[in-house]
Amino acid sequence: MQFTLLFFIIASCTAIRFTDFSVHIKGKFLCHEQPFAKWPLDVFANTKRFRYDEYMNHFTKEYGSFDLRAFIQTDDYMVAPYILIQHNCWETREVPHRCFRKIIQPITPTNVTVGSQTPDENKTYDFGTVDLRFKHPYEAAVNCG
Repeated sequence: MQFTLLFFIIASCTAIRFTDFSVHIKGKFLCHEQPFAKWPLDVFANTKRFRYDEYMNHFTKEYGSFDLRAFIQTDDYMVAPYILIQHNCWETREVPHRCFRKIIQPITPTNVTVGSQTPDENKTYDFGTVDLRFKHPYEAAVNCG
């Protein structure tokens, strides 16, 4: 009896299959028509953070552009990734803001590469050029601390 139970436990543990999922996201962020440089972006699926091919790639570049390649290995059947950016660009520059705004942009399943840590270049998600001073359609409530 104990042997049978042990066998089923071992068999169920070895049956767990991990799958790689990866995304390639590019775009450009502005703040009052100026490049929004050196600002971090993150990619998540549920509460799991994706890993990046290079750590510095998850920051916007000097001209506000970003070219982010990220991957995750999980036992989930499918993932619903999203890009998260918290920023401090507001409608008016004159008033200092201690609060951050947050955009949670879903990535469509057609832009997710399954079975590889290297994203398929034909599945690149183009975020476009966004001036962050304006409210974004996927903007969440303001985070003030």
